[in-house]
Amino acid sequence: MYTIALLNEKGGVAKTTSTYNIAYSLAKEGKRVLMIDFDSQASLTVAVGLELSETEDINLGNVLLGEVALKDALLSVSFGDTCVDVIPSHNSFASVVQSNYDAQSLSAIMQKLLDTVQELYDYVLLDCPPTICTLLISALMLVDGVIMPVLGADYHSLVSVQNTLADMQQIQSVRDGKPEFLGLLVTRYKKNIRNHVALHDHLREQYRILGTLSDTDAFTTALSEGLPVAEVKPSTMQSRGAAREYAKIAEFIINHCEYNDGKNRHNKKTDKVQKKSNISKKTE
Repeated sequence: MYTIALLNEKGGVAKTTSTYNIAYSLAKEGKRVLMIDFDSQASLTVAVGLELSETEDINLGNVLLGEVALKDALLSVSFGDTCVDVIPSHNSFASVVQSNYDAQSLSAIMQKLLDTVQELYDYVLLDCPPTICTLLISALMLVDGVIMPVLGADYHSLVSVQNTLADMQQIQSVRDGKPEFLGLLVTRYKKNIRNHVALHDHLREQYRILGTLSDTDAFTTALSEGLPVAEVKPSTMQSRGAAREYAKIAEFIINHCEYNDGKNRHNKKTDKVQKKSNISKKTE
């Protein structure tokens, strides 16, 4: 099971939209996916079509308090044969965290909770709050990888990227290099505007860009209907283009994880061979 946080200390960069659509795209590839709404604003909860009145008693905060079992808080969102699970949030979530946890203790209990469903999922995606806080830091202490959505028109994106990477580096130093920075996702991009092109080129020079999403009304339509952009009907050129970008990101994640899994298995096999060799030398 590979865990990914979508985060940026700025709001309005399409973290929630991207969490939902990347999860959907992974599921379309046959992967078992869980989304976690790790934000008391509960944007992801609303995005999948849930009302906050429905999640008042079944949300991540209730799970942390021991009032609800984790498996009872797993809600499914289906699109034909494609299914994604979600653990919803509620606006009471922030007070639960503030009253009971610091970043380290929250990441520790979240890890224990995820361990109980490890065999059920290939990927877990966390939609994180748009501010440096206990939730965001604990997410960095928990996940395997990070994707950062950034606005294609906002030069302040550079500052937020640098600040978040600085926080990541501190945590990587005590987590054996985790979380790994998977790359940026540029959103609301307009290729016919010079400032957008200049910023995009600048970001590409410094970071891996996983995908670039044009500024389109397709996302507004999708969110209003509680759908991933690929499920919006009728489809448009813009919605199909956005769906392709998210599918490309899902493909990257799958290939990246499969490559690393193969690499780790090879290293473990090499270690075993080396140990056997050392044992043989000692017995000669």
